[in-house]
Amino acid sequence: MNIAELSNDCFSDILIVSDFDGTLRGDDGNISEKNISAIKRFTSHGGSFMIASGRAEFVLDSVSPIAKTLVNVPCILSNGSYLYDYKDNKRYFEKCLPSDNIREVLYTVRDIASDAGIRIVRGYEYLTPDENEEIKKQIATGFMENVKIYTFEDIPVDNINKITICVNAEKASEIRSVLEEKYSSLFEIYKSWKTVLEIQAKGVSKGAMLDYVKDSYIKNGKKIKIYAVGDYENDIDMMKRADFACCLSNSLDIVKKICSIHLCSNNEGAIADLINKIENCLV
Repeated sequence: MNIAELSNDCFSDILIVSDFDGTLRGDDGNISEKNISAIKRFTSHGGSFMIASGRAEFVLDSVSPIAKTLVNVPCILSNGSYLYDYKDNKRYFEKCLPSDNIREVLYTVRDIASDAGIRIVRGYEYLTPDENEEIKKQIATGFMENVKIYTFEDIPVDNINKITICVNAEKASEIRSVLEEKYSSLFEIYKSWKTVLEIQAKGVSKGAMLDYVKDSYIKNGKKIKIYAVGDYENDIDMMKRADFACCLSNSLDIVKKICSIHLCSNNEGAIADLINKIENCLV
């Protein structure tokens, strides 16, 4: 397709939902100019672009201030704990973990891996029950600007969106196995990276929140084709619920198996690759 011939609304029936880390963002921590240019072209011709990330909005804004300027619809954040609308800076459809077993979960994690870094998203704060070396490292790099440190006994357990556990891959798998055996009816437990374990309320995921988005379009009488792009385990549910599942060359093999569209790597501009394919009727 000749880009000059694009009509102003030629992408008005398309929504691209992109994971952030390992997908939209390169390994150098930046969104490439290739991606930025393609997304701006896509949205200027009527396309809808959304980020679906495990990060909360205050963390996403900190690590990538430009990200919010690229989206033109509410984003799925904190792994589907809520939709966040950058236009009015509000959360919608917010889901929190049941509070009854959270302290017990934290003790279980500590018993298995005392060196694990535990991060808890509660509203607009990061809570941690222990300032260990992993947490000190994250604070030092500016990753946890809103951090508040508590003891295990005193940490608040209400209104929690997500618990993140950072630990070596072997311990992460062990913790997951133990928690799933005890709490699978209460929590969703999955990996967003080989050393990162996520815990959320049962039924909460990027995919479940994408269903809210699809229902919104249907209720407003608008037909939409959804392309979901991701690289890791926490993206699979979202990709299965989209019309088109798109993986990167750096995606996990289990992600690649469910995808009909295969793109270049996150370092080569995978979102631009997808938009180019859409423009040229290759997908």
